[in-house]
Parts: sequence; C-alpha cells; structure tokens
Amino acid sequence: MNDKSYTPETGYGGGTPLAMQACGKYLFVAYGYGLIRVHRLDDGGYVGTIRPDINGFPGSGGCVDSDNALNATLRKNGEYVLFLENAGRNNVMMFRWTPSGAPAN
Repeated sequence: MNDKSYTPETGYGGGTPLAMQACGKYLFVAYGYGLIRVHRLDDGGYVGTIRPDINGFPGSGGCVDSDNALNATLRKNGEYVLFLENAGRNNVMMFRWTPSGAPAN
C-alpha cells in the first residue's frame, strides 16, 4: 500500500514499505522516501517515525530501493543504531534512537 498521507510529494515508493527488521522489542519498517516507522513487537503498536533531515530539509530521505536496505542493532545502553541505504543520494544514513524509558549511560 502506498500511503499518500505519509509522503504525498513523491512517486518513488513514497509510502510503500520496502525494508524491515526486528531488533530488541521493536520492528523497524523503512519506506521508499527514507522514513522509518517503529512498531512494538509484542502488540504491533505504532511507536513513532524516524525522519531524516538532510542539509536542513526535513523529510528528504532520497530513495530506498532494496529489501535489505535497513540494518538495526541494539546497544547495551538501550540505544538502537540503524543504517539505511539511500540510493537517491548514494549514501548510507545512520540514525541513533533511544526509546523513552530506556536506561541512558
């Protein structure tokens, strides 16, 4: 399903889920425009969205075009590190995310 409310300005896979990975207590789902939705594994509930901010232009993620485009790792301090392929800008984006309530070091 292409969720037009999610990325209405793009035709490049915009709101289509293209890659996903389960890690720790969460499922990370990458969409064509470089957005990552986070869901809880225990009940599927929506937690939030990780949005790139490239060169001061919020939401510009480029083009995710691979089913292996997302890699997530849980660190000992409760932080998740995510790597996302970006074919539109020829790079790999890295995100650091800590869920609220997680211990911080």
